[in-house]
Amino acid sequence: MSNVVKALQTVQDYTFLSGF
Repeated sequence: MSNVVKALQTVQDYTFLSGF
């Protein structure tokens, strides 16, 4: 389950960087 949360965080980070 922790892996899922970590993956979601990574995706959010990637989206944030892409938006920036």
